[in-house]
Amino acid sequence: MTQPDNVLEMTTFNHLYQWLTNDLRPFISGISKKHHLTYEQYMLLQIIGDNERVSGSDLAVHQGVSRAAISRRCRELQLLGLINGIARQEPDYRMTYFELTEYGQQVTAELNVAYTKWLENVMSCYGTDKLTTLMQMVNELLKQAKTAKAVVNS
Repeated sequence: MTQPDNVLEMTTFNHLYQWLTNDLRPFISGISKKHHLTYEQYMLLQIIGDNERVSGSDLAVHQGVSRAAISRRCRELQLLGLINGIARQEPDYRMTYFELTEYGQQVTAELNVAYTKWLENVMSCYGTDKLTTLMQMVNELLKQAKTAKAVVNS
């Protein structure tokens, strides 16, 4: 790829990034203001809500972050009364599982309504075909990034 091609590709990628962040910003700021949550915490609530008693290790793998990062996020969600940590009794007493509290279920349901409205708006603006193609491309980029990261770390 020549230098002008690289610049064009980077410009295109930057436009995509700006589109994603500009369209997500109102949704994310609404979450932050009303419920004092980051987007990552909202996604964590989604994962916990979709799985019955999920472990911190599983959450870390799902979000692609360290267990320490998940511990911090879960601790914050516990302080907000959105999740409970449940200590396992057998076979590993150190394992903690998480589940949504009743309040966490209410907040997650409210956020899902807001997210669905945002997504419907985006789909009406851009169309299902374009968004499907975009998601396929993003998934491919994520796979390539994981491969590159594995090569660098080996």
